[in-house]
Amino acid sequence: MKFPKSLTLVSAIIGAILFGIIPIRGHASNSLMPRYLSPRIGSRFVSQRASIIIKPGDSLDASSIKSSLFVVTGSMSNVHSGVATLSDDRRTVIFKPSSSFVRGERVTVQLSPGLRTMYGNTLGGITWMFRISRWRSKPMLGGVSALPIGIDPVYALSPEPPTDLGMNSDSLPSDFPVLIPTTGGHTAMGRIFIASFEATYYQSTVMPYLMILNNDGTPFWYRKLTGNGLDFKVQPTGLLTYYDGSKHLFYGLDSSYAIVDSFMCGDGYTTDLHDCWLLPNGHALLIACDTQQRDLSGLVKDGNPQSQVIGAVIQEIDKAKNVVFQWSSFDYFSFEDAVHENFTAKYLDYVHANSITQDTDGNLILSSRHLDEITKINRETGAIIWRMGGQHNEFTFLNDTLGFSHQHAVRRTTSGTITLLDNGNYHPVPNSRALEYRVDEQAKTCELVWQYHHKPEIQATAMGNVQRLPNGNTLISWGLARSAPALTEVYPDASVAYELLISTPNSSYRAFRSTWDPKTSGVAQTHDEGFALEQNYPNPFNPSTTIRYTLAHSGHVTLTVFDMMGRAVQTLENGVRSAGEHQVQFDASSLASGSYTCRMQTDSGVRSERMMLVK
Repeated sequence: MKFPKSLTLVSAIIGAILFGIIPIRGHASNSLMPRYLSPRIGSRFVSQRASIIIKPGDSLDASSIKSSLFVVTGSMSNVHSGVATLSDDRRTVIFKPSSSFVRGERVTVQLSPGLRTMYGNTLGGITWMFRISRWRSKPMLGGVSALPIGIDPVYALSPEPPTDLGMNSDSLPSDFPVLIPTTGGHTAMGRIFIASFEATYYQSTVMPYLMILNNDGTPFWYRKLTGNGLDFKVQPTGLLTYYDGSKHLFYGLDSSYAIVDSFMCGDGYTTDLHDCWLLPNGHALLIACDTQQRDLSGLVKDGNPQSQVIGAVIQEIDKAKNVVFQWSSFDYFSFEDAVHENFTAKYLDYVHANSITQDTDGNLILSSRHLDEITKINRETGAIIWRMGGQHNEFTFLNDTLGFSHQHAVRRTTSGTITLLDNGNYHPVPNSRALEYRVDEQAKTCELVWQYHHKPEIQATAMGNVQRLPNGNTLISWGLARSAPALTEVYPDASVAYELLISTPNSSYRAFRSTWDPKTSGVAQTHDEGFALEQNYPNPFNPSTTIRYTLAHSGHVTLTVFDMMGRAVQTLENGVRSAGEHQVQFDASSLASGSYTCRMQTDSGVRSERMMLVK
């Protein structure tokens, strides 16, 4: 069946407008025009809480950043006041409206001349328009919309905070997963980082754990969670991160395993579980799901006229948690390219983005499972550089007649090749394999130079990871494969160096091997200390946030907030409190933006959590 191409045509026209084929209205004083605008010109599915983002392409003179240069007008909500700020990259201006837009309205942005680069060039005045979505995107549960049967499992969530319940490693909790190494060859250096959970549509019957494991399967460190944690790994910056399914964000842990930061999508989007990468400049790459109600009756026979179409949003956030880059699949990808999806169902998860990473040239590489596609995106403009696989493949595959299907974890190696887990859902004989391609981006060739098939074959229906290790070994985690090892480490000749089994019904999303130099080794030990202080929520916040803490026994509690200079700015608690859970509100209306520390002192000890106020 041939689908209509109206959506593709609209995308092409919008792209033409953005990149200067069709001029936008403006009056540049010296022909300097922005390289990147967000929301994109003509975009139709913009969040009510959208920020306006401009990148001229050069570093900017901070003294030229003035909120008065922006006039942002909604067709129903009228003029929006707001604040313009310069990101820490000094190349991005963010205008944050002080109030939300109205669903379905058209928004006009008028930027007056005045923004100056460090080279003395001035950005000319420009005007562009976009439309706010008529449909309020619903929160995602674990990265997918509520109960979309047939996509990926919806994880049992808990409103409870992450809690340390560690014991001595020679007396593990009774619900700790059974971990059995089956092969003990010459592995790469480092320990295994893995998060266990049960993939289910209903209430989980196992407790999830974050684990750092020795090769013999014993825990070097672990933390028991009350809500699912996924994608537990060491970031290139040295921070540990994991996705907290009960909070819909990634937490950052330092080398003493204290939560010191959090990473979440901005501008009204819910953070997806699939990936978080911290960049050398302190920025973070994140994915969000965006659900829009769309009429699919014209695409296929019996197409759902009120389908909830799940798109993907990529965001880069800076150190102050400003969104400095945003890319929406609704602006670039067509629904009909998801050829394996059911257009008559209530949900159409047409992209299912599952990895995002920065390429060696600074641009972005996106993996879209339900498009069977790897996409390279220009980080300066948002334009698509190339598409590999799927319905718009631009590459000739060499030495590989299968290609990849419903892939995961696309990464660039230090040698320049690309690795991924080919889940293989729609191969003639479904099975999964680890792949390594040598990609010639000029000649548009993709040569298979290495692969690994497990013996016996494994079908990882979802999830999984491939990690090239420093000694040349490769670690493959098998995601939701049944009756299979959780992970396999293989030598360059594809022989097995190491495997680890995990007891059912435990699963893992990804697993990694990394070197790790913590301040303290051993398992988490806070449970017996009789108190716990949670990370404030939300964080970052403006102007108030909630701080929760728990006491095993009644006692005196002092809860104090300090600024970056170590000065006490507010005492929140100072007195005897009963055993149990407590919460207080911290109102920072009178304080300046910046990092603050909440310090809890009890008879049993002291705990601290860092907080970020962003106004």
